[in-house]
Amino acid sequence: MLEALNFICFIAASATATILYVKSVSPAQLERQKIKDTYQRCASYRMWSMIAMVLALVFFILCRSLPLSNALAAPFQWPRWLSFVFSLLLTIPSLSLMITGLQDLGSESYTPEKKNKLKTRGIYRRIRHPQAYEALLWPSIALGLHSPLLLALSVPWLLLEIIMVMAEETDLIVRFGEPYLKYRDKTGMFFPKGKLDLSFLETVKEYIDGLFISSDDE
Repeated sequence: MLEALNFICFIAASATATILYVKSVSPAQLERQKIKDTYQRCASYRMWSMIAMVLALVFFILCRSLPLSNALAAPFQWPRWLSFVFSLLLTIPSLSLMITGLQDLGSESYTPEKKNKLKTRGIYRRIRHPQAYEALLWPSIALGLHSPLLLALSVPWLLLEIIMVMAEETDLIVRFGEPYLKYRDKTGMFFPKGKLDLSFLETVKEYIDGLFISSDDE
């Protein structure tokens, strides 16, 4: 009973987080519908979507201890340390890209405002949605916990992230018009466009290097 309830809560929280986030990245479309205080509404939607996402993450982790079936609780067949290595290989670059995206985007990450301009500097010179790499944290947690069940449950979140990104793209076109279309033509959604250019990963390297700088070195 408790296992089923936890799983239902995970599904409900995930769906709620997605719906609220899609609404939070639609201020321009809501404004066209003559809805008042659209940007304030979207900031509120964004906050509640983050709360729902945190709850979904809690229920997600609890699924390891509360599986719907004991057969689903089996760990990976390879050594636990190998899962931990795979987890780090996902966590460090995805987390650093996400944090860099948050920093370069500034307050727009949390509170969209009409006065904010289109961000095309920093990591946004190369890719349009670095924050979407947060979706890789779900499988990285699953690997860190050595759980095939959680890894399977993390896959839908990759799809949900794409839905959220597509919703945001639609509103950005409405909001910024032709400048955004030109920007979109020059940049990739998740990876640099055109020739392989890894210069955008310099920010990742700087972040990783910072993790290993001792307080004495500082």
